[in-house]
Amino acid sequence: MFVLLFPLRLLLMAAEKVKKEADRDLFDVGVIQRKLLSLEVLHEKGELSKEEFEQHYSKWLSRYEKAREREREALKNWTECTSDSDNAIE
Repeated sequence: MFVLLFPLRLLLMAAEKVKKEADRDLFDVGVIQRKLLSLEVLHEKGELSKEEFEQHYSKWLSRYEKAREREREALKNWTECTSDSDNAIE
């Protein structure tokens, strides 16, 4: 039975890895900041209309806010975890 499920497990593991990579790319604060800056430069050079700039900028700004919230949550979870382990040692 295990042998029959192995290809499925392998596929699920690969899919999970792809999802993690995509999430990291979509919610990487540095990547988002560079994209926002790039949009500003394109708009200033006249390569993006005001409407295009506002549409894309608001999308990326929303993504930036979500990424920052994820970072804050991760930091909060990490500090809670480390403080719990410090208490367990005492």
